[in-house]
Amino acid sequence: MGYSYDLLLCNSNIFVEAQHAERVAEIIADAGYELDGDENGNINGFTSDGSDICDDDELYQTLAPFLRSGSFLELSNELGDTWRWVFFDGNCKRINPVTLWPKPDAPPGISRVIHEAFAQNLMAD
Repeated sequence: MGYSYDLLLCNSNIFVEAQHAERVAEIIADAGYELDGDENGNINGFTSDGSDICDDDELYQTLAPFLRSGSFLELSNELGDTWRWVFFDGNCKRINPVTLWPKPDAPPGISRVIHEAFAQNLMAD
């Protein structure tokens, strides 16, 4: 597994049903994450103290069958690069954000117009 001391877990939306919680805990035992759960034994979050976070495709692909579609982990590094590991239909993919910078003389509200035009292809925040 590839470990790095300069990764930060910025955001996440994770859900694992209770029946898979023990297996997921085993998979991430050495990945730098702690698990948050609810009263029913479901996992509803990953947290990290910022050290030893694993950013390894093999790890996230192994987790993918157990995470609800739409779950994600958003990471960033010391250079400001940000990406998400997005879980869908038993798979996982690393997704990089798209940043657009409007010209100073762009029409007011251009960001909203762009967002609306591409909404069907964008993840919810």
